[in-house]
Amino acid sequence: MGNKSVRNNQMSLERKIAGSLTGYIKGQAIIVILNSIIFLFILNIFKVRFALFLALLTGILSTVPIIGMGTAALIAFLVSVFDGRQLLFIPPFFEGIMLLAVYLILNQIIDLIISPLIIGKTTGISPLALFLSVLIGSLLFGIAGMVLAIPVLIAIKSFLELGNNGHNSY
Repeated sequence: MGNKSVRNNQMSLERKIAGSLTGYIKGQAIIVILNSIIFLFILNIFKVRFALFLALLTGILSTVPIIGMGTAALIAFLVSVFDGRQLLFIPPFFEGIMLLAVYLILNQIIDLIISPLIIGKTTGISPLALFLSVLIGSLLFGIAGMVLAIPVLIAIKSFLELGNNGHNSY
């Protein structure tokens, strides 16, 4: 009987983790789409060529901590400077710097406020817990810790919830 109980608990834990990870992936997809739309708007304001491609690239790269958004911003900057179009009557280099500043500001707003709210809603985890897990993961393991922090938090949360529901076989 104990063996069957352990197997049931394991299956329940696997379902909980799979459900939460699915929510996490849905949240990431929402963030990619949101980033793409926001940066398409910004790139069009700055009249940057290939705005749609750059916006989609920005959205996709936004899922890679630290280097993703920096890479997207650098590519947008280079295209902005060398595409020959100008929004204002200032040198293209300074328009590129303005675009970099907008990327930096929007990235901070999205990463620190919007993303935790979206991921929190899709996973059922507090935005503060998400933020702290990524912070601790980065301090302990660098970029790999940032990438793995939320999936590990999801697994821990699922395990603790299973234990709190009266299934103490683990």
